[in-house]
Amino acid sequence: MGFWDLIKSLFLMLLIIIAAYYATKLIARAQTPGKNGGRIRLLSVLRLGKDSSVVMVEIERTVYILGVGSQRVELLDKLPADQLAASGVGDEGGVRPDFASILKKELGEKLRRLK
Repeated sequence: MGFWDLIKSLFLMLLIIIAAYYATKLIARAQTPGKNGGRIRLLSVLRLGKDSSVVMVEIERTVYILGVGSQRVELLDKLPADQLAASGVGDEGGVRPDFASILKKELGEKLRRLK
């Protein structure tokens, strides 16, 4: 094996490594949901403790409020996205309200309906 054969082999190995790097980046970008206009959009998260939280997710014009724990996910409520905007807690002036105020308002309305 001559000097030039060694250089060609090293160059080919370098090309394979670079191609593998860019291929994995391309695959990762294609499989990342939500970043490129996916159907699921995370609206907000409220941490309740070490391993529990309440999450607000929008899926195809429906907002789901989920209770997330270390072992399970539970549906707390769901409502149309336009109802959330119409309730006065939508994007006002481009500023999003915090999750706690949305949750308090929505749960208050649900409790009033139950009475």
